[in-house]
Amino acid sequence: MGNRTTHTWRTPGGAVALSLLLAVMLSGCSAPTQPEAAGADSSPSSRPLPSSSIAASPVPIPTAEQQLERVAGLVARPDALELRDSDGAVVATLGYMSSPAEAIDVLSTVLGSQPASEEYSGNMHNPPGIYHSWGDFVLDERLYDEQMRIDKQLDYLVWPRFAVYFDASASNEMPLSSVQGIQAGDSWAFASEQPGFDSELFTCIGTPVEVLDITAPDGTPAQATVIVVESDEGTVRWVGAPEMVADGCA
Repeated sequence: MGNRTTHTWRTPGGAVALSLLLAVMLSGCSAPTQPEAAGADSSPSSRPLPSSSIAASPVPIPTAEQQLERVAGLVARPDALELRDSDGAVVATLGYMSSPAEAIDVLSTVLGSQPASEEYSGNMHNPPGIYHSWGDFVLDERLYDEQMRIDKQLDYLVWPRFAVYFDASASNEMPLSSVQGIQAGDSWAFASEQPGFDSELFTCIGTPVEVLDITAPDGTPAQATVIVVESDEGTVRWVGAPEMVADGCA
């Protein structure tokens, strides 16, 4: 994973797929009335009311941009970044295996600005990449060799097309957290009390707080996770995803 040159705290790997979840409520239409059967009771109380000649106004379908205006928080999950509204409902998901360019477009709309971008060099363990930053929210675009990705059957979360890091509790006034509500700056004691926190599982960096069982293309079971990193002051230094549970690190 690529290390940020201005920090000593991170690394991870790749790019991912964007899928907007748009829910639209459609108005119902009443069925047309049937003619009266011969001999049927024609009293006023039994006759169907005449249908209105004025057509119901169509319900406008919100555009993707209008839907994104509802986003009130970003939540890191093991396989995707969730964009949620103020009620906690998912408005959109940005999978880590999807296009970084599409994710950047969506996040620029949500956060109200284009990111500051900084390239970094790769090494024998990690690919080069680009950090796209909106204040304290970072999208790490991983520039893995695409042919090697195919040849080594690493087209899954072990080589994500992008990763995300939360360096503070919010960026551009947009809250940033894990699914349990863990944020950068929280006490380590608070984080360690949350369901899903598992210091027994090993990753190359950080402690897992939410684990997802996945299957590699070759059928091997694997685990992707959201991680938290402890600061020297006993707080959560940053929250990030995805990271892989591992037996060891080179």
